[in-house]
Amino acid sequence: MWLFYFYHFHEDTIMLSTRDCLDYLNLTEDELAEVVKHENLQVIMAIKKCSCLLDSPEGLLYLHTIFLNNFNNSYNSGDFVGAQKCMSTYQGFLEKYPFPNYLSSR
Repeated sequence: MWLFYFYHFHEDTIMLSTRDCLDYLNLTEDELAEVVKHENLQVIMAIKKCSCLLDSPEGLLYLHTIFLNNFNNSYNSGDFVGAQKCMSTYQGFLEKYPFPNYLSSR
């Protein structure tokens, strides 16, 4: 799952890996995999989408919804192992990115 991205600045080349991007966003590979699964995106597009969604309370709420939808889909289809994995991944995400305060009071 390692992709490499190249940016050219004058004569220098900077290479970023998927791990670099995930570290910057403070996401795990499992969390990214849930977004890839739900949104049916390639890894690089899911990283970009997560980057945008993490910048706003509404986007953060959408990411929470992704995890809950994946859990429901796995559970309803009888994939209890997948549902358990999704829920444990979501618990880690929830510790890092709790629900936005102003949304929880509505």
